[in-house]
Amino acid sequence: MQVNSALCFLFGAAALVVVASGPPAMRSRRGQRLLITSGTFLIIVSSATLLQYVLHIDLGIDELLFDAYVVTRTSHPGRMSPWTAMGFIAMGAVVLLGITPTPGSRRFTLMATLTGFVGILASTVLVLYVLELDPALGAASSNAMAVHTAGLFWVLSIGAGTMLSLGSPLARRAFRVTPVLLGIMVTLTVRQGLVDRDRFMRAAATQEWVEQTKSYSLSLLRLRIDAIDRMARRIGAGAYRSADEWGIDAAYYLDRVLDGHGVGVLDEELNVEWALSDPALALELEEWIGRPAAGSVALRAAAERVTLLT
Repeated sequence: MQVNSALCFLFGAAALVVVASGPPAMRSRRGQRLLITSGTFLIIVSSATLLQYVLHIDLGIDELLFDAYVVTRTSHPGRMSPWTAMGFIAMGAVVLLGITPTPGSRRFTLMATLTGFVGILASTVLVLYVLELDPALGAASSNAMAVHTAGLFWVLSIGAGTMLSLGSPLARRAFRVTPVLLGIMVTLTVRQGLVDRDRFMRAAATQEWVEQTKSYSLSLLRLRIDAIDRMARRIGAGAYRSADEWGIDAAYYLDRVLDGHGVGVLDEELNVEWALSDPALALELEEWIGRPAAGSVALRAAAERVTLLT
């Protein structure tokens, strides 16, 4: 849990305590100030956090009081999840709407709807954690809601919902559809989570295959270098003179390995010549092997012929 999330929970809990204390506490000057301060704080901090995500900016509020201590699995150290911010905005609106409640009014219905949204959001995240799915809810480039944050949201929504259901029949009606909405949202979210996990597993498998392919290619390249080194000694002994079957095989192999740089040609007398597109390749091959390259004189001669022709 981030620091700003903890502060928002403190203000939300303080507002809930005032509401639970009854109408006298809510109508008192101290209670009114606490409710206004709590609701305003929740909305301002959460809205600023969402603004940072939308505009890709840093307003400096994430680590305003303390340095972030949660640095793992976080896209922005110290910043609450966008879903957490939306939950606090909803709770802040509930607090401000409940300052002067009128029983039976539409205000109670709106407050119940916002409280139900927070409860559904918290329940969905908890289900995702239980199923070991991604709790980011589609916001892959942002922080995910922590499991204890979701638990506290659930408790806070239950408390606020209980207070509202005691005060208005309309609120009780609104809460009747909450289980249905919860089931729909959890089902859709779990389905999306399963799809995301399948994509992640495929991406991980692809990445593993790429790493294995790189390792295999590197090993094969080392083997080819060693083979060229060994064959170069043998080519230097027999490949540049006529009629040596073992030298010809080595020349063919060297031709295939270096096919991207030049074309090896076996003439009628079974002598190897290289038609090089880059005259410096002979010297590079000589430095690469670490000793006078096999047939380097012939390579240079072929390079000079190509240079004259071009």
